[in-house]
Amino acid sequence: MDDDIWGSSSDDLDYERSIAEKEWNQLQENHGNVGYKVGIVEGQEQHMQKGFDRGYEEGISIGLQLGQLQGRLGAHVAFYQQVEPNESRANALQELFQELTRVDLHHLFDKAYFENPAAPDSAPHRLLQQWQQRIEQALNTN
Repeated sequence: MDDDIWGSSSDDLDYERSIAEKEWNQLQENHGNVGYKVGIVEGQEQHMQKGFDRGYEEGISIGLQLGQLQGRLGAHVAFYQQVEPNESRANALQELFQELTRVDLHHLFDKAYFENPAAPDSAPHRLLQQWQQRIEQALNTN
């Protein structure tokens, strides 16, 4: 039977087994690397989405508060211009209103905010409180 042209020697079987084992190990390593990369990308996407969702929610809240302050102050300006004319009061409130309309993201979200956004005295909350106090003071001045 050793003369059989289709027969294989034990050296050939050992070689084929060795090649198959190397291919199997390479295939496992490749799948492991791809799985790791996919996991990293998915983790980053989920983390970024959570950050976006949080930022969007907070941005809406801060924007709403700022809009309410502008609306309240604007209503008082209109009141003292049209309903109960008081030029000096209307002008003082109008100046404050114009200053408030110049407040933008760079004023509300400073570097310290991004270092610790959960701090109660972070820029948006602190500045909105300051504006609230200024408006209250201006409205209560006779």
